[in-house]
Amino acid sequence: MTGEEVCGQFSDLMSGPARQWYLQLPKKVKKSWTEPMEQFHVQYCGKGMSMASRYYHAAQRPDETPLDYLYRLNVAGLRANMMARLKRNVNTSSISSGR
Repeated sequence: MTGEEVCGQFSDLMSGPARQWYLQLPKKVKKSWTEPMEQFHVQYCGKGMSMASRYYHAAQRPDETPLDYLYRLNVAGLRANMMARLKRNVNTSSISSGR
């Protein structure tokens, strides 16, 4: 099965916003499986974006209730804070150990 065939079957399984996102991709992107996956990770998984940036740029989605949005925002805030603490701890431990 070619990448184009896999992508065609994949789009048949999607619905709603995910399907709209996929359909707007250029045809050249849909010729292989790897490029749509990369685009998906960038669009929906925040690839290449820091946790803090995801938190500060979060917006309520059209299909999201206010409660769901606040829950997602709180989770993003907790993750951003955790990542900042981890970085601080790593920097502190590397300084104290003389690395």
